Amino acid sequence: MNGEGKEEKEEEKLICREELEELGMIVPWCSQLEVLSNPSLGCFVTHCGWNSSLESMVYGVPVVAFPQLTDQCTNAKMIEDMWKTGVRVEPNEEGVVVGEELKRCLDLVFLDELGGGCSLA
Repeated sequence: MNGEGKEEKEEEKLICREELEELGMIVPWCSQLEVLSNPSLGCFVTHCGWNSSLESMVYGVPVVAFPQLTDQCTNAKMIEDMWKTGVRVEPNEEGVVVGEELKRCLDLVFLDELGGGCSLA
């Protein structure tokens, strides 16, 4: 609820929406395949579900792997160690992935510092 007692949509809850919209688009839903196939996409931050993992490989998009549950951790390991198509975030001592860690991973993907580089980059 907002201050006027009206129900807010999820996308309206962003406190810095105007600044974010200057950098890109905010939409409630989009086709992941259309996004991944867009040649302007430089990286895919993903939870590493099996479909997302395969789709990123099909479209040749490097990954920042951010697994949450079950098979996602195994998929993230394959992305980083076997397929070498991305890098996995590392949580801190409390098990939290902080912004600096996400930035480190994005830098690795964009600066191609993955020990020979992402094979898809």
